Amino acid sequence: MIRLAIKWGIRILLVLVIIGAIVHVGSLDVAAQEDTDVTTEEAEDVEEYQHHFSDSLRLVESEWDGKTWVATLEADRYTDVTITDAGRTSDNNEAIALNRETVDISNEGRTTVEFTVEDNRQVTVDGDGTLVLLGHDDDITVLPAGNWTAPSIILGVIGVFVFIVANVLWLHRLRSNNVERVA
Repeated sequence: MIRLAIKWGIRILLVLVIIGAIVHVGSLDVAAQEDTDVTTEEAEDVEEYQHHFSDSLRLVESEWDGKTWVATLEADRYTDVTITDAGRTSDNNEAIALNRETVDISNEGRTTVEFTVEDNRQVTVDGDGTLVLLGHDDDITVLPAGNWTAPSIILGVIGVFVFIVANVLWLHRLRSNNVERVA
């Protein structure tokens, strides 16, 4: 009787984990679809930007002039943007001081920013909660925000719980069958 209850308990838990994973992935698909729904009229009125940090902050254009990154940013409200030299490397894994500058972006038109790096031509730009890595080849890499970790932690904890329960039940089964252990 106990074995039957444990067996059904594990099955129910696995079904719940699978349903939770499906709902989580499905909600990501719906959110992605909602973000990409743009009518033709809206698309014609949108100016081309190099990157959208948020609804109110945009990178209009950027280029490298030697080791100086020159960028034009546009904001609908007053905001701060932090630029960091991301191309610094250290020898022997030593700590190094990174060049970092916080720039005030006005809501009155466009703001041009110049930032000089020391080694490789790469900068990170942190604006309105989005961290972006910009390299010398104009590739833009959006670094992940912290919001995505909560579902991962929950699913990880559930997975560890299932693993522990399965191992405990397996050990209990071995002991109940009086299996001899060889040391």
